[in-house]
Amino acid sequence: MSKKTYKQQTKSKPNFETAVRAFANVERLGSKTDILSFWKNNATDSILRDVAYTILSVPGTQVSVEQLFSQLKFILSDLRWSLSPENLQNILIVRCNFAHLDAFFDKF
Repeated sequence: MSKKTYKQQTKSKPNFETAVRAFANVERLGSKTDILSFWKNNATDSILRDVAYTILSVPGTQVSVEQLFSQLKFILSDLRWSLSPENLQNILIVRCNFAHLDAFFDKF
């Protein structure tokens, strides 16, 4: 069976299992491929694209995790102990990724 592009594999809007099975038959991407551009231009459904964006947003190094803990000590002070876990997480996400927003939106 010849390898097909992702668009050829997913002609209709698939469920998650169908999308994963179709993606398993896609030719592997080169190491120089811009992965964000790939998902923006090739995903005909939002299921795998959303999963890919979520996975790609996870910090990949220990430095990122250490920076999160460093930011946490500035956010969670004696005066802010009543923050809900959701609000604390949202503040951390915005604060740690704010510098990357310009570069991210320039791609779209």
